[in-house]
Amino acid sequence: ERLRLPRPIDARRSFSAMPRQLPPELVYLVIDHVSEHSLALCARVCRLWHYASVRRVFGNITLRNRDFDEFTALASQSSLSLPDMIHDVTLQLDRDRELPHGHLQLIQQMQQVFTLTLLMHEDSMLRYMSTLSSTFPSIRTLRVHAYYVHSMRDILPLIASFPSLANLEIVHVPHGFFSRHPFPGEQAFPQLDSVLVTDEMDGFFAQIVRLRQIPAFSTVVWPGFVAWPTADSGFARYLEMMGPSVRCLHLVTVFGNRFLGDTESSLLRQCTSLRSIQISSFTDSGAEVVTILSEMIDNLHGPTLAAIHLDSPYGFSASRKAHLNGLAILNTHADIWNAIDRRIGDPKHFPVFRSLWIKTGLNPLLERTLVSYMPLSSARGLLEID
Repeated sequence: ERLRLPRPIDARRSFSAMPRQLPPELVYLVIDHVSEHSLALCARVCRLWHYASVRRVFGNITLRNRDFDEFTALASQSSLSLPDMIHDVTLQLDRDRELPHGHLQLIQQMQQVFTLTLLMHEDSMLRYMSTLSSTFPSIRTLRVHAYYVHSMRDILPLIASFPSLANLEIVHVPHGFFSRHPFPGEQAFPQLDSVLVTDEMDGFFAQIVRLRQIPAFSTVVWPGFVAWPTADSGFARYLEMMGPSVRCLHLVTVFGNRFLGDTESSLLRQCTSLRSIQISSFTDSGAEVVTILSEMIDNLHGPTLAAIHLDSPYGFSASRKAHLNGLAILNTHADIWNAIDRRIGDPKHFPVFRSLWIKTGLNPLLERTLVSYMPLSSARGLLEID
């Protein structure tokens, strides 16, 4: 029913391996990250798959200055309306460049766009954002790259002009940006369901400005991510800000973070809607991931938790030395894994739990050792090792 073409896409390789006649049940086609390097794929899709069962084609596209003419030509050649296919648009405009009138007309044909990312300098945002808000009335998520912005003061009122906007993401924020330009918070955007801010450190999740529960969502989408901060009081402050309705926590441990204190443990026990936890480590050993998880397990509200994702708890390297190091760490934490297994493997504690996903770097010895330390989870099919 649904076919997803992942990124990055090699159009020739993908289509040479695909049958010309696809199943009649196919309803949705999803194309991830169509950029100027794979625009031809859109045209190929339109030529090969112009049959009645495909009711909807989803895709996202990055349009830079040099892409517009090629995209316009492809749109005119396609059997499907290419502008109607696109639901995710990234506009990248070089400094001191203007959008030609013809390109604006093309953008105005894209009536199915729900996510808009702006990679342009502040003057370009000020010039075009009003036009874009009227062009894309269906926009639900707006992503602004603050790296190109000196001040948000004049841009924030324009952001508020998007009529259907629910989620605002301000990404790649330079260090100290909001200390110079305080974010106005909920008062400026009463209609928003979520505000997510990330810093410029490799685009990792850095701070949540404000996030509240959306009752309509039954899956873990928003409320979203919390980073494990370096400041001692940071994690407690974020939990207080998000409140007990938070559904998904993403904890990022960075060299030397402390573990849970009494305040954090108390706040975690109040999170009665928590469904998913991801813990990522950027140290070589990842040993603190296991310790943090064990501390959290003892303080979590079990009836709602469905999934835990441990990202590289024993390091990112695939070398033999790293694997031996990982095995040594694993063996020293055997009692902790046993304790975790007794908690999540017991349906009385976690009745809806379905997946503990652990990234070990595809080391069979680590996998076998983990399975032996977690017999309850393994027997219930809860353990997923990558």
